[in-house]
Amino acid sequence: MNYNDRIIKEINGEVRIYVREELINPKVLEQKLSSFPDCHIRSIEQSGKKKAHYGLFDKNNQLVFEVAAPQRSAYARMAKIKDLPIMNVKLYKNPSYSEYTADFLPDLRPLQDYSHPIKRIVLDTETTGLNPGLDEILQISIIDGDGNMLLNNYYKPEHVDSWAAAARINHITKAMVKDKPSVYQDVEKIQAILNQAQEVVIYNAPFDLSFLADLDLLLDTRKVRDTMREYGQLFHGKEYYKLQQAAKECHFVYNAHDSLSDCRATLAVQNAVDSAKRYGTSRAFVSSSRSTVREPSSPSGIQLMQMGKAAHNETVKKKKSSHKFLKSIIKSFFKGLH
Repeated sequence: MNYNDRIIKEINGEVRIYVREELINPKVLEQKLSSFPDCHIRSIEQSGKKKAHYGLFDKNNQLVFEVAAPQRSAYARMAKIKDLPIMNVKLYKNPSYSEYTADFLPDLRPLQDYSHPIKRIVLDTETTGLNPGLDEILQISIIDGDGNMLLNNYYKPEHVDSWAAAARINHITKAMVKDKPSVYQDVEKIQAILNQAQEVVIYNAPFDLSFLADLDLLLDTRKVRDTMREYGQLFHGKEYYKLQQAAKECHFVYNAHDSLSDCRATLAVQNAVDSAKRYGTSRAFVSSSRSTVREPSSPSGIQLMQMGKAAHNETVKKKKSSHKFLKSIIKSFFKGLH
């Protein structure tokens, strides 16, 4: 599994855990069952002062397996998804180990809150570095599709105390965030915005998604549009393309590497992509002399919008011309009567 696939699985809430054979229901092993739809997780109380186990139960409320606290990794992951309905769990034996593997596919539908839908949001982060799990978020900004700010906060890292290399790029210093709250203070607010959003636009989505996943935020990645890859592939035939260059081509001037400014630049670029797809990149430019037709190799969104406007103006001009011609005929007709 490559890095991007892993991030998509994490942010989608997909979880893999390893289960000891002795903690699997013997009936499950006897019947050689491997797929369990519509499961749920609940606590199983233990005697004495032992921590409760987490049990996976199938749609008939039969125990499939349980996980004990000493299995730290599996226990923590079960705790993370215990409140989500589970769409399906696949259980299979590892050929090299005595353990079984359980792959969880949580149902993300409860995360969609469209009672107050936001058609589109744009999200960007600034961080102490490039490594989720080691580095931390310094700033998160979210705007809607009209450019209205929904969130723009700075955060004090909990573990990282130096980020000189990142500061040279994003200009966020220790002094700027020393009195700021932890990013965890806004996790519920961010999750609520993600739930309401019908479309989530991010420039180089895997990077930001990896940091969101590290906060245990969940997002249905079917809603995500990666503007960098869309723009790069559409206009330049490649996936990786700098936001600054893309924004410049879309005639958007901004302060790079501030997450709020980056959000607005991303929105401008995404709007250009949308315009290109709406009008089609094969639409030809028509020169003022109308004698030369040429097709640009990579028109910007602004150019494409201008092309659409030009086509509209040409239609209006033709209508006016036909009306003028019709009026002259009518005028001649009545003149002949006199």
